[in-house]
Amino acid sequence: MQTRHEKIKRDCMDILECYFVTADSEFTLPTGQRIDVVGYSPSSNQPDIGIEVELTSNLSKDAQKLLNEMKEFKLKIIVTENPETLKMRELFSGKIEIVQPPDADTSFEDLIRKYTNQENKPRCSQRLNAQKLRITSESSLLNDFENEIREQQLDVELAKDIIFKSTLGGIYYGYYQWGRGKGTGYFGRQKEREVLYLHARHFLYEDKRGRNYETGRTSIYYISSEQEAYDLAKAIIDERLDKNKDSLQEIAEKYGTHYIVMMLLGMDSIYESPNGLAGGVIDNPDNVNYWLYLPEIPRQLIEQYNVEREIINLLHIYVNSPLVRPKAIEIYKEFTNANLANKTEYYNSYGERSGDLYAIPLTQVLDKLNIEDAIVNINLENLRQYAYWFIIRSHNPLVPETLYDPIKAIGGQISDVEMKVEELFKLGITSRFIKEGPSTIAIYEENRFREFCEQKMRDILENT
Repeated sequence: MQTRHEKIKRDCMDILECYFVTADSEFTLPTGQRIDVVGYSPSSNQPDIGIEVELTSNLSKDAQKLLNEMKEFKLKIIVTENPETLKMRELFSGKIEIVQPPDADTSFEDLIRKYTNQENKPRCSQRLNAQKLRITSESSLLNDFENEIREQQLDVELAKDIIFKSTLGGIYYGYYQWGRGKGTGYFGRQKEREVLYLHARHFLYEDKRGRNYETGRTSIYYISSEQEAYDLAKAIIDERLDKNKDSLQEIAEKYGTHYIVMMLLGMDSIYESPNGLAGGVIDNPDNVNYWLYLPEIPRQLIEQYNVEREIINLLHIYVNSPLVRPKAIEIYKEFTNANLANKTEYYNSYGERSGDLYAIPLTQVLDKLNIEDAIVNINLENLRQYAYWFIIRSHNPLVPETLYDPIKAIGGQISDVEMKVEELFKLGITSRFIKEGPSTIAIYEENRFREFCEQKMRDILENT
């Protein structure tokens, strides 16, 4: 059973992590002594927060460790329930902070909020408490599911993987087709006993897309609409993301957290599901075009992560441009390889294959990244200039809305576009911007127009 000392340490570490401070326990000092909990601020390779949990009467010993043995600590905290120790706050003022445990009051969290300059962020304590209740509930749900699968003598991990993938984009197996004199037959890879059992259990449903059985109908398994299936799926997704959070951090360190956030917020589609926000991207190398559409943005994404609609539209244009798309797909593949996403074959409503689908559980991923800092580190002005050239390149001059609507959607100015069209005019590529009439510009040399716009985009990418 977890001791009171261990619980307080765990609570302190949870709050540090919530404010994007990497937490570690039992940190060994050069003298061989140990500090209960230390915290590493972002980009720091040395701990700058030292925390001792004091439940007995070892105040002088704990204080000496914090003050003398590790001078690199910028924030030194003693967490205690001892009334006598709490009375010593004034004596150590300016040297060591003495506070009650996180589950007693908010003083510990207040220190971390102030030290990390995140006092405007919603408090973590209530969310962490709710999360602990959720984890307890989900743990019970998962235990029941695992026992059920074992009782059927099936593979538990495979069954959980099927639930994960069926919730995120589905699992394509093959197709059904009718043949004269043969009837309807199934053609595709063998379906595991686990998927057949989960289908019979109503955790999954089979989607048969296509015009008819003569041309063929797909066999794709998705999570069913039963509440029990939704609850189980969420528990499995949460468990998997928690287990693979180190892999997520490795990907963030490799590409930069701000770049990962850009790729996630700019996905083809972001939608609300019973398991939280999810994102999907269809990779079809045979269909790489300069065309633009702006998807619906879930209100939950804007409100939960405090990201302006204009920024999300800007990122969507950037990520879905042909020059950036290959890098985005590379990152989605990294997520898939790290068991943080699902990749499956994508078929449209006619049963026609349209590429590969990558699906990512955005809520669970974004909650583990510092969104606020990431947005601050994005060069939005460079992206806006990039988007201007993409919009000019992709819009239809005969349909003015294809220019005006995207410019408005990214919070841009038509006057900025006019200046860019003026560059094209001076080179004899287009007319000046047409403010009145049914068209926006007259393109005199189509190939030069495309090449010039794309080169401008490449130039901006080099500085982004």
